[in-house]
Amino acid sequence: GYLELIEQQDNPELQTIILEMQKQSQRMNHLVEDLLNLSRLESEKELPEEVIQSSGLLNTLEQEAYALSQNRHSISVSDEFKGALLGSPKDVHSAFSNLVSNAVRYTPSGGSIAIGMSPNPFFTTKGIGQGTGLGLSICKHVLNLHQAELIIRSEPGKGSTFTCRFPKKRIA
Repeated sequence: GYLELIEQQDNPELQTIILEMQKQSQRMNHLVEDLLNLSRLESEKELPEEVIQSSGLLNTLEQEAYALSQNRHSISVSDEFKGALLGSPKDVHSAFSNLVSNAVRYTPSGGSIAIGMSPNPFFTTKGIGQGTGLGLSICKHVLNLHQAELIIRSEPGKGSTFTCRFPKKRIA
């Protein structure tokens, strides 16, 4: 609130400092949200059994990838699966969104990012670089709650592939 008050005043000499404070405040807010989400996931025993259509989920992830990338990457999306999962739409989206976000964040400009779903394995993101933060931990907890696994393959300088493999009982 104080940052917003200061921002509204005419202080051009403080503009750089105010912008940095706002950026750090947003970063801390995201960190707290991730910690709360992780805590919630760790305490959950079961999930809703809702149908999650792959096409709708991939469309949302594609839009997020383009928005985060801001034309710095080549992004491809494929849906060979053309099916649905059973589980928590919010949590599955959160897990996949974290993987897509990491792919965009850690792939150098000009690199390519592939996002896809197929009958086997299921969901894959591929990009150069790798991140190891709360997002990956949240992803792992979501997958564990869905009896799914996260498989990571990485080749230095070539890229990393994050694959989520769901059991047959989670396929609608």
